[in-house]
Amino acid sequence: TIDGEVYACGENNYGQLGDGTTTQRTTPVQVMENFKIAEICCGESHTIFCTENGIVFSCGRNDLGQLGTGNTTNQSTPYKVMSNKNVTKVRCTAYATFFITNDRELYSTGYNQYGELGIGNTIKQLTPVEIMSEYNVVDVQCGYEHILIHTTNTTGVFGCGRNNYNQLGFMSTVYSTITTPMLIPNTNKVTNIACGHSSSFYI
Repeated sequence: TIDGEVYACGENNYGQLGDGTTTQRTTPVQVMENFKIAEICCGESHTIFCTENGIVFSCGRNDLGQLGTGNTTNQSTPYKVMSNKNVTKVRCTAYATFFITNDRELYSTGYNQYGELGIGNTIKQLTPVEIMSEYNVVDVQCGYEHILIHTTNTTGVFGCGRNNYNQLGFMSTVYSTITTPMLIPNTNKVTNIACGHSSSFYI
């Protein structure tokens, strides 16, 4: 709402609604009552809340580390993460989470089978890891298993993760999986980015 209140309903088998239960809600119930929420992002079965003060909480499914709590325990009550950072944006793939700080740092955690975390390997992460540290990141957009990264410089847009449908803009016969963010050709004039399940868009 305009007051930063959050209401949630629907499937809740992993606690993704953040109401402290795993009970399905047929009508919206208020969650995160003690905070003003500025942003929310949702994966397949997990949820990330970001307050107006840059504090981040996560809840729901966590078997792949997507909540960034340091373990693989599901959370029905929102759990504070990234406690030493002021976070301004949160983004999710199906099973991974990305955080952008007020210093334009980018962190990633969770599922990484196709290198979508951008850490140079395909090992899942249970706590957020900084990537693209040499750049000032202004936005990240997520598909199902790939991401686009927009920086402040004029170099262009970077991408990593699954590329089976050429969603990263590279020939999939050469790059089927990209584990370290690569510069996407012809994106130096891009001002905005978006992702579908297995597609990417640039303005």
